[in-house]
Amino acid sequence: MKDKNKAAETNKKNTDGEILSDEIETIYGNVQEVRRIAIAPHDKLIFPWKEKVWEVAAKDVALQKMLAEIALIEDGDIAGLIYHPHKNEFDYDSLLGRWGYAVHVRKTERTAGGLLLAYVAGLCRFTVTGDIDFSKGYPTAEIEWFDDEEEMNPASRDEAALVIELATMTQNVVRIAKACGDELKQFQTAPKIPTPHVAGKIAHQMSFMQLDTLNYFTDEQKLEMMLVRSTLERLRYCNKHMQKVVFLLENKIPIRSRARNN
Repeated sequence: MKDKNKAAETNKKNTDGEILSDEIETIYGNVQEVRRIAIAPHDKLIFPWKEKVWEVAAKDVALQKMLAEIALIEDGDIAGLIYHPHKNEFDYDSLLGRWGYAVHVRKTERTAGGLLLAYVAGLCRFTVTGDIDFSKGYPTAEIEWFDDEEEMNPASRDEAALVIELATMTQNVVRIAKACGDELKQFQTAPKIPTPHVAGKIAHQMSFMQLDTLNYFTDEQKLEMMLVRSTLERLRYCNKHMQKVVFLLENKIPIRSRARNN
């Protein structure tokens, strides 16, 4: 985006393998100016602020072309991914096919075997509002951005409530980690609970982070929480589900078996 390079220059810790928060915040703000983006179906959710190396097979010619071209655009290097768990059955006309999330395409590399490696970071969510255009060899669409109410209007944040939910989430993570034993040993010590001012800044990121770091959410649950337009409500939703997981783990009830029985 326009101020991407400036943001990178102001933080000497930035490297090719790392996207720092100040750079992302700059891109995150500027992306709202974009009204048409290239889109593609994708069977995995890439959450806001999440970094990922996306491997695109040689047979996906149109997708490779799209990502390679986007990576070269100075002021428009973002792609829209339409989430669909079954790419072979994808339909742009379905309700599911009109919702997506943008990624910043930082760079691409091609391997000797024809694989394209796209280095991307999750940005904001959007809905497709116009017809799909295939004239470039890959689909593009007019879109409208949407974000959490608290991110669009920081004055609306209930920072005290955010602190409570973040504290609850921390306790849930620790209890899940202890129930899992050595497998999640690094999460068994609770970090310091943030102050209200700090909580307002990190709550948005944390509400998505737990969806990605814990494997106890189904794709349907993740999608449902991605569409929630309140950071506070997403944290509450996340905590409610995590507390059910805590109960099952601490009582040694197999989670998958319980899910089938329900």
